[in-house]
Amino acid sequence: MAKPKPYEPPVCQLLALGDPREGDEFGQPPDKWLDCRAACAGQLVERLAQGRWNDPTLNGFIVAQLLELRAVEAAPIIEKAFALRQVDPSIVGGWEDVRQELKGEVELHE
Repeated sequence: MAKPKPYEPPVCQLLALGDPREGDEFGQPPDKWLDCRAACAGQLVERLAQGRWNDPTLNGFIVAQLLELRAVEAAPIIEKAFALRQVDPSIVGGWEDVRQELKGEVELHE
């Protein structure tokens, strides 16, 4: 009988897929990376939404990872966490810094 495969959270799966910047001939990340990226960003956003229970330093690193994933869809929850002072700004800067970095990916709605 085969040993069951241990649970591997999406973040681990994403890391195993490598750097998305090494995409295809058109510079696009592989589809497998994009699928896993959505799951990872979702988990991070869910954790950040519980920000009042997290240490602000942890929230800062969560925001840093969302930036690394280019998760522009997380902008509203990130902004709220900053507004509630739940993010340590020494990790990623203030909301305006984060906003500018996300803006580089896609134009955010004002």
